[in-house]
Amino acid sequence: MKIDVDGILRVYSHSLNQQNSSAIWSSTYDRCTPKGLCGLNGFCVNLDDQVQCSCLPGFDSVMPGNWSAGCERNFTAETCH
Repeated sequence: MKIDVDGILRVYSHSLNQQNSSAIWSSTYDRCTPKGLCGLNGFCVNLDDQVQCSCLPGFDSVMPGNWSAGCERNFTAETCH
């Protein structure tokens, strides 16, 4: 049993004959479920089993390619009406 890098808890079965393991149970199959996956002000969409993070309108990625860093606003307080 371990929490994988995608934040999902899985139970694995290890085959001694073939020296490999396979997941036999998962806490969820929706890879968008783990909280914080897309960081602050970001949201997750699961399209065809591919996870895609996006920023809320008015925000840009803090570190493109590292979605867990989240999104920061791309406007100043003075421009808000």
